[in-house]
Amino acid sequence: MRIKAFSLIELMVVIAIISLLAAIALPLYQDFLCKTRANEAMNALRDIKGSIQAFASTDVDFTVGGVTWATVTEIQENLGVEIPHSRWTYTGSATASILNITATAVNSVQPGCLQGFAFTWQAVRGSNGGIMYRVSSTANSRYIRTSSLSGKI
Repeated sequence: MRIKAFSLIELMVVIAIISLLAAIALPLYQDFLCKTRANEAMNALRDIKGSIQAFASTDVDFTVGGVTWATVTEIQENLGVEIPHSRWTYTGSATASILNITATAVNSVQPGCLQGFAFTWQAVRGSNGGIMYRVSSTANSRYIRTSSLSGKI
C-alpha cells in the first residue's frame, strides 16, 4: 500500500506563492495604516475648522479675553470640540488675526512612516472679516489630503 503525500517540490511552490502574496500585501497594508492614522488628525482639524466659524463670528480676534491655545485642553475648551489625542498631540498659538494649530505624531504609537511627522493648520482672518485656511506639512505629505482644510470662508 502506497501513502499519498505532497512532494517537497509541491510544498516549495505553495510557500513561494504565499511569500509572493505577503510581499505584495504588506506594503499596501502599511500604506493604508499610515493614511488612516494621518486621517485621524485631519478629522480632528476638520472639527476644529467648523468650530472656528462659530468662534470667529462672535470674537473679533483669536486672543480676545486672554484666550490661549497652547494645549489640547485649551483648544477643546475654546472651541467646544472633542479632540482625540492618544496618537497625536495638538498645540496652538495665536495672534489677533492668525491661529496656528500643530498636530504632531506621538512616535511611540505611530507606524514608522509617521515617525516625526507634524503639520500645521492655520486660520488667518482677512481684512474683510473672512477667514482663510491652509495646511503645511513637515514631511510625508502623501499621507494627508489637505483640500478639505484649505480655502476661504
